Amino acid sequence: MNRQMVLFALFALAFSLGGMMMLTTPAFAAGCTWTGNGLDSNHSNPANWSGCGGNFPQSGDAATIPAGLTNYPNVNAAWTVSGLNIASGARVDLNTNAVMTVRGTANTVNGALNFLSNKATVRVEATNAAGSALTFANAPTISGTLELTSSGGTYTPTLTVNSGNLNIAATGALYALKGAGGTAIVNAPITNAGTISVTAPLQINKKGAIHTNSGTFQVAANVTGDGDEFTNGGNLNFVQPDGVFALIFSTCALVRNNAGGNVRVNAGTGVTTTIAAELNNAGTVYVTSTLTLDKNGGMHTNTGTFIVNADVTGNAAEFVNSGNLVFGSTGGLAMPTRRSVGGIGALAFSTCALVRNNAGGNVSVNAGAGVTTTIGAQLVNAGTVAISSTLMLDKPATTHTNSGTFLVYADVTGNGSVFDNSGTLNLEGTIRYKFTITAAENRSGAIINVNTGAGVTTTISAQLNNAGTVNVKSPLVLDKPATTHTNTGALYVAANVTVKAGELVNNGIIEFALADQAKTPTTGNRATGGTVLLIEAGAPVRNNAGGTIRTNALGVTTTIAADIHNGGVINADSALVLNKPTAAYTNTGSINLNSGDVTIDGGALVSQWPAFKHTGAVNIAAGRTFLMNGGTFKHDTGGTLTGAGTLDLRNANFDMSADLTNNVALLKLNNVNVNSKGTLTNAANKTLDLTNCHLEVDLDLVGRIVVGASNIMTGTLTTHPNSTIRLNSDGVNDTTLDLNSPAGLANNGVIEFANPNVNIPIKRAKLNDAKSLVNTSTGVINVAAGQYVTSTISAPVINNAGTVSISNTLEIVNTVGVTNSVGGKIDLKTADAFLDLSSALDNSGAINLVVLGAGAKPSAPQATRATRPGVRSAPQSGGIGTIRNQATGIISVSAPGYTATIDAHLEQKGTLNVSSPLSFPNANAVVTNTGTANIYNTSDFLTVAGQWQENGLLRFTSAGGAGARPISARPNQTVMEWMTLSATVRPGGKIETTIPLVIKTNRLDNQGTMTISNTVSLQTVGAGNRPSNVKHVASPHTNSGTIYLTSGNLAITGDFTQASNGALRANIGGTNPGSQYFQLTTTGATTLGGALNLTWVNGFAPSAGNSFTLVNAGTRTGTFSTVTGLTVGGKTMQTQYGATFVRVLSPYQLFLPLIVR
Repeated sequence: MNRQMVLFALFALAFSLGGMMMLTTPAFAAGCTWTGNGLDSNHSNPANWSGCGGNFPQSGDAATIPAGLTNYPNVNAAWTVSGLNIASGARVDLNTNAVMTVRGTANTVNGALNFLSNKATVRVEATNAAGSALTFANAPTISGTLELTSSGGTYTPTLTVNSGNLNIAATGALYALKGAGGTAIVNAPITNAGTISVTAPLQINKKGAIHTNSGTFQVAANVTGDGDEFTNGGNLNFVQPDGVFALIFSTCALVRNNAGGNVRVNAGTGVTTTIAAELNNAGTVYVTSTLTLDKNGGMHTNTGTFIVNADVTGNAAEFVNSGNLVFGSTGGLAMPTRRSVGGIGALAFSTCALVRNNAGGNVSVNAGAGVTTTIGAQLVNAGTVAISSTLMLDKPATTHTNSGTFLVYADVTGNGSVFDNSGTLNLEGTIRYKFTITAAENRSGAIINVNTGAGVTTTISAQLNNAGTVNVKSPLVLDKPATTHTNTGALYVAANVTVKAGELVNNGIIEFALADQAKTPTTGNRATGGTVLLIEAGAPVRNNAGGTIRTNALGVTTTIAADIHNGGVINADSALVLNKPTAAYTNTGSINLNSGDVTIDGGALVSQWPAFKHTGAVNIAAGRTFLMNGGTFKHDTGGTLTGAGTLDLRNANFDMSADLTNNVALLKLNNVNVNSKGTLTNAANKTLDLTNCHLEVDLDLVGRIVVGASNIMTGTLTTHPNSTIRLNSDGVNDTTLDLNSPAGLANNGVIEFANPNVNIPIKRAKLNDAKSLVNTSTGVINVAAGQYVTSTISAPVINNAGTVSISNTLEIVNTVGVTNSVGGKIDLKTADAFLDLSSALDNSGAINLVVLGAGAKPSAPQATRATRPGVRSAPQSGGIGTIRNQATGIISVSAPGYTATIDAHLEQKGTLNVSSPLSFPNANAVVTNTGTANIYNTSDFLTVAGQWQENGLLRFTSAGGAGARPISARPNQTVMEWMTLSATVRPGGKIETTIPLVIKTNRLDNQGTMTISNTVSLQTVGAGNRPSNVKHVASPHTNSGTIYLTSGNLAITGDFTQASNGALRANIGGTNPGSQYFQLTTTGATTLGGALNLTWVNGFAPSAGNSFTLVNAGTRTGTFSTVTGLTVGGKTMQTQYGATFVRVLSPYQLFLPLIVR
């Protein structure tokens, strides 16, 4: 209590005690007694008075009104007395113009003062000589005006009611007038239904009394009580005083403002109104000037409306609101119209111990722009608080609680306090503002809604600890440096959230969702106005075990610009981007890409690339991608990769401190260095995609590798059956896989040289092995089709025990030898297929030059080439390479409509099956056959630009040919053609033909056996009928072995010589040449020697006169040194030599020797 209040209280106490003593022993001035003897009731008629010296009582007189009369004074004019005594049963009637003034202290009313008009006035006036006092024995009713005033000095007017209340009727009024000064005292409970106006200090001394006001109580000066209660059901107005700077309404035990009551504090600028009592408001309190609720330790309550437009202080009391507490508005609560408080910049509601807003209560802060409302107390809200202008909760080191609804539309500052929310906290509105406190506690079941609209940012400058629900639908900044925000409840994010220099720890649910998604329970579905949801933090975001972070903003990318340490669960159901520079992300929990992608974006600066340490689980669903672009992906013990989606690492390091099994459908590495202390296992049906990568890791391949651009592997590569290595070219750069494994590569699965688009010419695909390449029995090497595609295998040693399938060019370089082992198979399976070797090829398995199916046509530019499918061996040092078909080897040619080529020396020790055209195009190449060569009629022609050396069996036949068909089915081709530079049949070598055959060669040297079972035409190749790559050599065809005409003719275009060790063997089964016996025909010079061996077949025996011309020649020289088989059927045949023929004659025919010219 201030000094002025103490002085007022002392004065009031003194006058109060004095008044009580006067009632006991009254002292009157000169006495005048009412007799009523006059003919009227006029108070001023001297006839009605006695003891007044023939007059009515004057200002210095005392007037006594006795009882028992029938006529009593009627006052209708101004009347002043210095003492008044109205006996019990007596009365004074006050009429319209009555102004009755009592002075002195001897004024008692045991009877009645009757107000016959509400315009009548009773005035208790202290003078400059003494105070004044008016005492009512019983409760009076004032229906006119009662004034307490001083006309001189600072003496006190006192009004006392000994029994009952001072009742102010609806038409009545009580005025504590300033006068000349002094304090007015009322020693009575007051019941006011009219008007009380206080312009001079008023002291109400009635301890324990209950004062009531249902009218108007106008306070413009201090009012003090004595531990009593003031109940207002009307209007209690604190108005502008005259010349003072404080209004005090104090020492009451309780000020109660009932429903319908109004308290107005409007004392003006610079004036403080003090209510030094507990205030219980059920009506309306309007505060438009400074108010102090100065009841230390008290409890103020509001169940009505409390409107604050000026400072309110509480002096360590508690303020409990169950109604409406409004800061800065004259009415309306939901979104009150903002109203500036004229001329001030702050509203203070402070120093209360506690402001409690109960359920059903409303607090509205709406002081207008530029005005700060201060609640300097602990705020406990269970109702509704609506803040539309700046609010400061100015109670340091305290905890404000909200179990109701807290609506924030403007700045809230907490000054080192904690905000504990177990209800609903809505941070909304249309302007940018801050919520600044030490900590914000959001309890289980509580809700915080941030929904200020697009482009508006809400700032919570506090530690946020959420165990309930936080819905963020507009930008939010957690601006509390060096603090830890915690979430054990649910944080739903539909707008940007920025955590500045603090840490966010999640043990509950953080979900990123659009504002109109049902997952966020807040109302007012509002578009986010952008395409990015952002959570930014200066310190890490920790998602602990049990915590869940979920992105569920369909069609929108969620961005977290913070270090994330995940020990719980991250569910990506929409796109998520992590893009904090130099971040150190960790995952010991699980990251699930369900229906959204996750991207770690390292940015443009290498120095700011992040790291992602993985010891937990990453599960990527089908169609989803986990992308890290720039940085380091660190795998350690416990980390797993699973799912049907893609892990995509670009421009990154992949550090493995432990073994890792890749169980995602696609692990994609682009410009990545893989550094490992363990083994990378690519599981079955999973793909490892490499582009410009360096792998220092042991790789256990159960699934598939897809290779693009240039790649190096320095660890051990282990393959399994059904594994795949696929080399793709991008059409711009060569695709290379360099293997530097100490043990080389043993391929147990599939190696594919692939063309992703067969319609686009692409670059080379290369597989380089520094040691060796072994294609095991389960291994497959597949070279796919495409335009101008050359696939390359480079290895010192290559051994195939499996399958090599070639549909385009396969180049084998830098090797000392290629082996196709027993059980191995090399298939050149399209018209574009070509095997180009830089070394010899040893074949103990199968080599198939085949074109399968009508659709396997060569690509358009290659259709003009006569080299496909084909094999070439050409050492890098120059010259011609060698293909060795070992005894167990089989080479098969079956490419109908195309010409297969073998550009190499062929050492044919096994089996050669030719069912379609075959060319040996190199004129310097030698084909040596010591095995079996089957040339089927479907091959159409066999072209050898070099030499054919036959040491085995060369068979031309239609039997058993793969895809064999009758000659008649081949348009424009009726016979088989064999074209060669020269053909040598070595001793022991055999040529057999059962189909029509044309042999085109410079020279046929038969030292073995030629068995002719169908028509054979041997044509000497001249300048006009030879291919450009077949040289012309003028030399005769020779036979130093055996030519056996079993069932076919041999027609030679050119010269023929049979050496002395040669033999011509012919079967004769009748007399018809070409069908029953067969002939040797030549067009050039024929030189005979050696033997002619005749075999008579089919039981045929010649008759007399039969002759058989076995040789027809252009010219003949020489004879057979021996002829066998001349004896048949008991007859001995004779041999006839002509200039152009050789015949065998029946012995009964006259022989006339021919003259040879």
